[in-house]
Amino acid sequence: MGVFFTEDAFLEKLTAADPDASGLIRELEGLARAGAITQAESFAQLLEDACAERGRTDDALAALQARASWRESVPVTAREHFRERALTLLGGDRARRSLVDHAGFDKPIPLPEAIRRLRILLQLREGLLCHDRTWGAGIIRRMDPLYGRIGIDFENRPGHQMSYAYAAETLTILPPEHLLARFLTDTDALRRTARENPGEIVEWALRDFGPLTADQIRERLSPRLVAESDWKTFWDAARKALKNHPRVRAPSRRSEPFTLHAEGERYSDEWFAQLTTLRDLDRLMEMLEERAAEGAPLPESKLALVTERLEFVARGASGGRRPDLLARARMCAADLGLRPASLEPSPADNPWSLPHLVQALRRLPARKLERYLAFLDAQDAARTRTLLLDMLPQLDLGPFSAAMEFLRAHGHENDCIECLRGWMARQEIGVVAMAWLYRNLDLAVEWNIGSPADLGRRALDLAEESFSGELLKAQKQLKERFGKPETLRRILADMSESQRRDFIARLRRSPGWTPLDRQAMLGLLVRLCPEYEALVASDTTAPSSKTPAFVTCALTSTRSYAERQAQLRRLIEVEIPKNSREIGHARGYGDLSENFEYKAAKDMQAILMRRRGELERQLRETQPTDFNNIISDRVVPGVGVELRRADGRVERYHILGAWDRDETLNIISSESQLARAIMGRAVGETVALPDDGAGPAVIERILPLPESVLLWARGADSEAGST
Repeated sequence: MGVFFTEDAFLEKLTAADPDASGLIRELEGLARAGAITQAESFAQLLEDACAERGRTDDALAALQARASWRESVPVTAREHFRERALTLLGGDRARRSLVDHAGFDKPIPLPEAIRRLRILLQLREGLLCHDRTWGAGIIRRMDPLYGRIGIDFENRPGHQMSYAYAAETLTILPPEHLLARFLTDTDALRRTARENPGEIVEWALRDFGPLTADQIRERLSPRLVAESDWKTFWDAARKALKNHPRVRAPSRRSEPFTLHAEGERYSDEWFAQLTTLRDLDRLMEMLEERAAEGAPLPESKLALVTERLEFVARGASGGRRPDLLARARMCAADLGLRPASLEPSPADNPWSLPHLVQALRRLPARKLERYLAFLDAQDAARTRTLLLDMLPQLDLGPFSAAMEFLRAHGHENDCIECLRGWMARQEIGVVAMAWLYRNLDLAVEWNIGSPADLGRRALDLAEESFSGELLKAQKQLKERFGKPETLRRILADMSESQRRDFIARLRRSPGWTPLDRQAMLGLLVRLCPEYEALVASDTTAPSSKTPAFVTCALTSTRSYAERQAQLRRLIEVEIPKNSREIGHARGYGDLSENFEYKAAKDMQAILMRRRGELERQLRETQPTDFNNIISDRVVPGVGVELRRADGRVERYHILGAWDRDETLNIISSESQLARAIMGRAVGETVALPDDGAGPAVIERILPLPESVLLWARGADSEAGST
């Protein structure tokens, strides 16, 4: 397909009886990639107008979306131009024009994404089949343009409500023939097909979900479509049917996916021509991997082309830019029997360099982790296994799990146990390792990493820390597994009575969960373990002999206490009365059983009342103080602490109460993990800190609070910094 064409040629295609808008947009994208952005934009605007005049609004917006994607950055004034352009393309229909306000043109999101969301909103209607990444497939039952909300019957959550803006962000439209859509509308027919033609069901799954491993196919089809007890029979029949299917590629390894190819010759000259011009490294790598997975040798005439394409990937990924792409390119070259010079190990891109391998494993897709470790191991087993043990503390949860399974499978289980025991003994075990241990709790106990009680206390420590990115994902998984009633019951069963009291008391006030999540967790615990009801419901707890008395005393600064009081006051005086008015107004709409506005207002009332009760309880159980004139030879709330790190750095922190925190003044909460680690310690003591692995620290000095911190605690204005 040529990317250079005259205006006359473009207009001839545009004025055809039924112009191919998608094809024209692809041509314009090629023109833009070639650098002729101004010409491409001019043609795109002609296409937008022509489509809008013919009532093909989605095609017009698709052209507008493509035009927005051709520029790396779009200033605010240009964003407003695209918003006004979208309104123009929508014509005079007020209902459709109002959807622009929900698409995110005024939000800090990429402009093409805002246009994509608008295109989704324009398609939404009652009865439409859709999919949400959280709730799965559903049917739209109600559109409420007045309040900008949509009601959807999801498979396991009927009557779910979401805003137009959220729907535009997360929903995808399902065609009626999509497997998820047919789960909702034609389940009996699907089950009949699964019994009579298992291969066809798997083919549909590959068509609609893309490449899938055997395990992923089972996750999507069982038990909803195929009962667990029938799975082996189903899968044996499906594999037999697909064995000689002309469009299905069966993998050689269980961990690799089945792939459904498009109609026609998969690797034609046109395919290789597309490979030649492709500049997107990720897409290029995907195409090369698909070809390598075929297992068939490359035609002699294509060896040089594929070698050059692998060299292109290597040049773009080298120098530490994309270690994961280099890893994939090396495996792909090996599969194809090629040895591109750029993929040979070098000092800058040594696959056994610790930083290089850490980044490669972090960015590799999960399905490729196991294979890459085996690939490295086949080349240098001793170096690969030693390096994996050294890098375990730096890995995210996916790579950590893959590394642990690989090391165990290759005779290094004892080394893994030694690492985990050492981290636990030094209180250095991180959220990733702890999430893995909770996923394998029986194994953790068998390996004697720690008793269920020890693991419970450490999990609670980690649940209260602040994380981001992949560490936050690991923390969420840890909290989810920690919060299972059977896990809590196992932890508490391993504790003495006094330890249970301390643990439950801390769990009841832990900042690691929202009040509602914490209440639900404790409620489940009581239902499964009635013997703990008194402990959970109790307002008073006896301190453990190992816990300093000051830990059970909830203190906070006068400033933070006043802020919490102000929150409660606003709730009582503003938000709750406003909600009451909304309930009264909603009653006027008629039948309450079908009244969405009334239900929404009542749901909000329940949330506000729970929040009020939580704030009132917090204020009852917490004592305000200004922390004045506190002198102590041990670390307690109301003192400053200087810590000397192993590398000589000195850090100062000011420990106040449970709700206090200010990074500018180095104020930390007495409930923070750092404060808990040093609470009750004296000058000269060495402590293990729950941080980034910088090693132990020594308490250098314990100081009175400076005036700037005291002023902050009282709520007075103060200069940033401390003396």
